[in-house]
Parts: sequence; structure tokens; C-alpha cells
Amino acid sequence: MEAWKAELIGVPRSCNRRLETPLPPPTRTLPEPFADAWALVDKGEGPV
Repeated sequence: MEAWKAELIGVPRSCNRRLETPLPPPTRTLPEPFADAWALVDKGEGPV
């Protein structure tokens, strides 16, 4: 998983922007984060 998508699936990140461990179980279906990520890219707010 790309780290910038972590917040889209509800995975918390620590103050140094690393993923917290252990990862929680997913709370969303697989297509949902992809749709949200695509919307961010469309708006120019995707990965840098």
C-alpha cells in the first residue's frame, strides 16, 4: 500500500508519518479507497 493512502482506509500514522503498528483490520471495502484516491488525484492532491 502506498503510504499516502493510509488515511483513506483509516490507518493511523504516527507523528513521523510512519504507519502505526499493528495495522487495524480494514473498515472499508477495497474499491472505496481507490475511488477516494482517484478523486484526490483528479483534484491535484495526490502523491507528491
